[in-house]
Amino acid sequence: MNSSKSILPRVLLASAGIVALSGSVARACSVCFGDPNSGLVKGAKAGVIVLAGIVYGVLFLMTAVAGTWIRRARRLAAADSNNDRPDGLFRP
Repeated sequence: MNSSKSILPRVLLASAGIVALSGSVARACSVCFGDPNSGLVKGAKAGVIVLAGIVYGVLFLMTAVAGTWIRRARRLAAADSNNDRPDGLFRP
């Protein structure tokens, strides 16, 4: 079991070195390497913008929900201190 633990880092280091030094593996993709005004590049840029919009939209909605929960908790805490529950619930 000890021999496999000592061999694994050496194998990983050797494979990383081979990949880093081989020129054919390190080439850029056809979208990045090609024409910046091609349809593929424009489509990739549009995809990034759409996905960023979706991510930021979800984050905004999560923040809005958290803000709503905070406002409700404060309102209920204030009403509970006055023994007046605005939602009609009765707590013994």
